[in-house]
Amino acid sequence: MIKGKVLIAEFEHETNCFCPDITTRRQFEERHLTSAEYVIPFFKGTQTNLGGFITAMEEEGFEIIPVIAASATPGGMVSKEMFESTKEEIVQAIKNTENIDGILLDLHGAMVSENEPDGEGALLKTIREVTGAKMPIISTLDLHANVTNTMIENATAFFPYENYPHTDCFKRGYEAGKCIARVIRGEISPIMRLRQIPILAHTIETSKTPHVELLNRVHKWESEPGVINVAVMHGFPWSDIHDAQMSVMAITDGDEKLANTIVDDMAKVIWEMREKFKKKFLTPEEAVQEAVNSSCGPVIIADAADNPGAGGGGDSTFILCALMKAKAKNVGIAIIPDREAVQIAINSGVGSKITLNLGG
Repeated sequence: MIKGKVLIAEFEHETNCFCPDITTRRQFEERHLTSAEYVIPFFKGTQTNLGGFITAMEEEGFEIIPVIAASATPGGMVSKEMFESTKEEIVQAIKNTENIDGILLDLHGAMVSENEPDGEGALLKTIREVTGAKMPIISTLDLHANVTNTMIENATAFFPYENYPHTDCFKRGYEAGKCIARVIRGEISPIMRLRQIPILAHTIETSKTPHVELLNRVHKWESEPGVINVAVMHGFPWSDIHDAQMSVMAITDGDEKLANTIVDDMAKVIWEMREKFKKKFLTPEEAVQEAVNSSCGPVIIADAADNPGAGGGGDSTFILCALMKAKAKNVGIAIIPDREAVQIAINSGVGSKITLNLGG
């Protein structure tokens, strides 16, 4: 017997506002842009957020109404066309489906579109306007979400990743699915509170200090009666918006005082340890010199600020310049994308020598 009906959708992007390229529908298609009829067969049994949703809903006996699964590699701002069309597809599915009991979303939390600096906030607000205040709307988030008040005001609960690298995607999706089932059955009434902390943190693995200490504190709070979920978001500085910063949220079963106590405690602890979030980076010249002097190898030098995995173009030449100035030997460069330079080289022919501008 079907015990309810839950709509599921994914719209994920980690936006680097310093990247000049626009993320269009093509970039989503290159990663995955999965239509409704293929969502369940594509994601069922996978260690993904959607895989967690599907497993939880099947265990609970709920009918799943898939809409779309859209995710693109980190990059520049999402085009207005892609943002609006995907939002409209989700909204229309909600309007066209009778007797929906809840909505599960897989969002990143650091999406910026050409027309919406707070992509997730704008999406959730539009959905909430359609569903009304009582509909449970629960979403997973990336650990590097820039969580805004608009997001909190228009969702029932969030289940962000705890781990970086992100090894707990399925677990968070599964928890979100189990939570929405309990809300629909009237077993819990989530109250969610947020505290933003004015820290732009470097990317640090959660198994290392200071994040491992914060996770221990999170788990201690989660062991308290009435606590549904506690999360520390590292934020994503490259999404150059007003709300780019660390934050902490707490979700309790109807206990507003407890939720406020938790976020106040966590925010205070994070602020007091703010110096620990600093990370020393070598200059390109220092890194090259250290590599040249190394007695073992290979030595890999990466430009942390131009990381394609965080939406960078991968076309900076600072390390290349430092290598050339140091007259470093036995060096390989991989990779500086530059279509114009490649075409000039092709036109010049094999064996020719050319001088050109390279990279960004």
